[in-house]
Amino acid sequence: MKPHGAASDARLEVERAIRLGDSSAPTLVLAGELLAGAGRYRDAERAYRAAARDSALGALAIYRRARILARLGDAGAPEALSGFAQSFPADTAAPTALYALGDMLADRGEWAGAARWFDELIARYPADQRASLARFRLAAQAVRDGLPDSASALYRAEVAAGAPQRMSARFWLGKLALESGDSAGARASWLALAREDSIGYYGLRARREVSLPPLRFAAAPPPAPSATIATTLGRVDTLLLAGLDTAAQVEVRTILARAPQQDLDALLAWSDGLARRGFGPAAVRLGWQAALKAPNDPRVLRAIFPWPNRRAVEGEAAEFGVDPLLLVAIVRQESVFDAEALSPAGARGLAQLLPGTAALTARGLDVTFYPEWITVPDLNLHLGAAHLQELLQRFPGRVDAAVAAYNAGTAPVIRWLARPGADDPDQFIEAIPYQETRGYVRSVLRNRELYRALYVVPTN
Repeated sequence: MKPHGAASDARLEVERAIRLGDSSAPTLVLAGELLAGAGRYRDAERAYRAAARDSALGALAIYRRARILARLGDAGAPEALSGFAQSFPADTAAPTALYALGDMLADRGEWAGAARWFDELIARYPADQRASLARFRLAAQAVRDGLPDSASALYRAEVAAGAPQRMSARFWLGKLALESGDSAGARASWLALAREDSIGYYGLRARREVSLPPLRFAAAPPPAPSATIATTLGRVDTLLLAGLDTAAQVEVRTILARAPQQDLDALLAWSDGLARRGFGPAAVRLGWQAALKAPNDPRVLRAIFPWPNRRAVEGEAAEFGVDPLLLVAIVRQESVFDAEALSPAGARGLAQLLPGTAALTARGLDVTFYPEWITVPDLNLHLGAAHLQELLQRFPGRVDAAVAAYNAGTAPVIRWLARPGADDPDQFIEAIPYQETRGYVRSVLRNRELYRALYVVPTN
């Protein structure tokens, strides 16, 4: 089959340049990137190895070669990763290399070696995101080894450093206090966290741990649009009906540019009007502008977490037997209700489906599907709900794992679930090595609780 597509064309051009004698480091690094993207990891490793001698791009080539070796499970990967971290300690990728090394050894069951590199990562880069994750890996292992004091010390260090996962550390300090028999201390810790992080993931988790009543916000409709707002929204409607989407987008950008000068009621009316017309990202942006004026107003929270396609979401959720609050939480996180959303990875539409996933899901449902239909809102949502159902069935009783798989795919989630302690959803989430996926799972689960608080609906 003849290769096609921009990436394939670029790869062929680079390979041709190399055959013609271009052995410059930029060409070799680009070749490595394109070959790795095509799954030709051994060829990519050779390209990076050849580029490693360059003084300007050598560090990048050495790092990428080490990651390729790690992906291949090559015996030389640990030496390559540690060599990079030792040779280029000031490089921004050094913390990632140390974490990848510790993570690889932990997956192999070589915990002593993993702990050595996690400790070095924490010592060298204490405020780095990877150091935070290393602390949590070490703390989780300390708990499994029956060393709660060591785990507590690591969590307290996270809080003291003002590090990225300090809210998580506070939550876990509460869990350790409870396990040690200090129920009063655990409750006090969680109550404080629930107050200070009231609509954050850990504040909501703490709220459940202390059995506080479910978070609820009084129903309050958005303000009615003024005559000026109604006229402008009518103009947007006319442009959309005429197929002049670009002109409609220009109108929306003008609305956003004027947002700082608007009062609270105007911002909320604009936000509601744009959300109903499919301009979800703009609507949420106006909601955040409103939050600067009235952060405790429930109407503002509804503007930040709108539900413009509620009937469609509830219908698809009912058809596939999934929680509508979970489905809307995913759509809010994936696309912010933008039917034309396109991710860097090529995911499309409200539910951000990759074309291959959409086609496979449609085939399983015996639904007619053409690639150009992927952004049709009803179809995209239908396939997204079906895909979510598949993942929930693949990981029964583990919503956290299903949500992680929606973002990262099933293969890594299966691997993560095999780790010690992964039967505890809290431990599973904290140990997700992909920063994007870890944040994604927390955000979706938080979104679900906020939609539950804002919109009263029956759930499955």
